[in-house]
Amino acid sequence: MSPIRRLRMMLSYLFGVLAIVTAVNWLANPYVVWSHRLVDGIYINQDPSTERIKVPYRVRVEQPTTLLVGSSRMVYGMPIEQGCRDHVCNAGLSGASVDEIASVVALARQGALLKRVVWAVDFFAFNKSYRSLRDAPTRARLDGDTALLVRDTLLSTTAFEESVTLMVAATRGRGRLPPTALLPIPWPEGVIRDTLEQLVLGRAPDESTFTRGLDEWIPLYTDYELAPTPLDVLRDTVFQLQAAGVAVVLVLPPLHQYELETIRQTGAWHAFQDWKRALAGIAPYWDYSGYNELAHTDWLFTRACFCHFHPVVGNIILRQVLSEDCTQCGDLAHIILKAGTYVDATSVEQHLDHEDALMRASFDPGSRYAQLVSRILPH
Repeated sequence: MSPIRRLRMMLSYLFGVLAIVTAVNWLANPYVVWSHRLVDGIYINQDPSTERIKVPYRVRVEQPTTLLVGSSRMVYGMPIEQGCRDHVCNAGLSGASVDEIASVVALARQGALLKRVVWAVDFFAFNKSYRSLRDAPTRARLDGDTALLVRDTLLSTTAFEESVTLMVAATRGRGRLPPTALLPIPWPEGVIRDTLEQLVLGRAPDESTFTRGLDEWIPLYTDYELAPTPLDVLRDTVFQLQAAGVAVVLVLPPLHQYELETIRQTGAWHAFQDWKRALAGIAPYWDYSGYNELAHTDWLFTRACFCHFHPVVGNIILRQVLSEDCTQCGDLAHIILKAGTYVDATSVEQHLDHEDALMRASFDPGSRYAQLVSRILPH
C-alpha cells in the first residue's frame, strides 16, 4: 500500500471516529447543551469532579427556578444526582471564588424563571490572598466560548463515555436508579430520619483519612485579611437579585471543629467575626458555622474529608432555610436544626457575642482538634 493511500485510510478512520463521537454526544446530550432531549434527564449522573465543565452549560440552558451556589461544600453537601432536577440546579463549583459564583448567578438570571438563590458563603473565599481553583476554561465557559463548548460537548471522549453511560442507564430504566435520584428536593422527612439513623449506627470515620488535607487549610487562614472586593461583589449580586424580585438565602455552612480550630489557632477568629458582621450588613443569613454540637459530631461529616458534611445534613439545612417542616425528621435532626441561627443586622452583635462564648467554652488545649492543628501549624 502506498504511503498516500495509507494516509488517506488513516484520515478516513479518524474522521469516522470523530463522526461517531460527535453524533453520539449530540444525540445523548449528556451536558444538556442542545435543545433536544432524546434521553430523559432523570438518567443523567453528574460526577462532582466535572462540575466546572458542566455547570456553565447547564445553568444557561436549564433556566432553574431555584439555584444552589457555593463551593464544594454545596457540591457535596446538597447534591443533585442529575445536577438539575425539578427546576432546582446545584451550580456549586469546587474552590469557587465569589466572582465565579456571581457569574453563575448572572447566567441563571438570563432566564425568566429564576425565583430563588441559596448561596453557601465561605469565609476562606473572602481572604485578600485567596486564589481559588478558577481557571481560564471555567471563565471561558461562563463567558459563552462557542469553540470550547464544541470541544467539551461534541468532540470530547469524556462526554462520549458519559453519553454511553447515560444511554445504558436509560435502557435499564428508573427501577435501577439509586433512590436519591428520584427524591424531591429537599428530601422528605422520613428519608432524612432513616438516613440519620443509619449514619449514627455506621462506623466512625478513619481519623487519618478524615483529617487528610488539614494542612492545606492552614495557608487559607494564616495572616487572614478580609478583602473588600468580594464583599462588594456579593453586595452587588444580592442587590441585583432582590431588585429583580429573586429571593436570596445566604447560608454559612457547617464547619467541623478541626477547621474552627484552624481559624482560631491561626489568629483568624476576629476576622471571622468581622466577616459575619459585614455579611449581616448586606443581607440576613443562616449561620451553622460556629462551635456547636454539629461541629464535633464526626459522623455527620463525610469519611473522606472533615470539610464536607453529609447530604442528609444539607437537606435538613435546606428544609430549615426554606421554611419547610422538619418535625418528623427525628431526634437526631435536632443536632443540625439547633446549629442554625438566623442572623440580621439587628441581631448580629448578640449572635457574635454568643459565638465568642461558645468558642471560649469549647476550647480545650488537650482535645484532639486543638492538638492536631497545633502540630501542623508552623512554629
